[in-house]
Amino acid sequence: MLRKVIPAFLIGFFAFSTLLAHEKHKHQPASPDTVLKSADSSVVLAPSVDTLPYRVPPMQDALFHHLHNEIVHLPIGFGLGAAFLFLLALRWPELHRSGLLLALLGAAFAVSAYFSGQAQTEPFEGTSKEWVVELHEKIGVATAISLWILVLFGFWKPLKRYAWVWGLVTLALISAAGFYGGLLAHG
Repeated sequence: MLRKVIPAFLIGFFAFSTLLAHEKHKHQPASPDTVLKSADSSVVLAPSVDTLPYRVPPMQDALFHHLHNEIVHLPIGFGLGAAFLFLLALRWPELHRSGLLLALLGAAFAVSAYFSGQAQTEPFEGTSKEWVVELHEKIGVATAISLWILVLFGFWKPLKRYAWVWGLVTLALISAAGFYGGLLAHG
């Protein structure tokens, strides 16, 4: 029964999350050129700010300015992959080692995501989003701990067969941390 329920849940989850991803999200059309009136009453068309070409910032700024926002995708991806492989390992046991490797990589990058996140908290101090930062931090720490526990489940023989269960717990924590992180990064 479990072999039918889990795939059905995953298919349903991904199908509905894709369908609802941009519900009620309004894309603004490109703004027309700005009309300026000069002193002699002639009309001059000037390009709007949105139509100016994008300028790439200096490489160092682009790579390291918001490092947490870039690093955090690694424990998310590795954690999701590990949970998925531990689930598949119920049917194909040879996938267990790959899941373990992904869990280990996710746990290691979660530590660097924590420290890079600490470096980005200052701009939020004293703002209306400060509580979101604190909640995101707590859930992120719980997620990092969960990833390390997932590694333990993968290594320790008596717990190996339950790694998929802890993988689902880790998935829930990754989702919660990602949700609040998304609120911070994207509004």
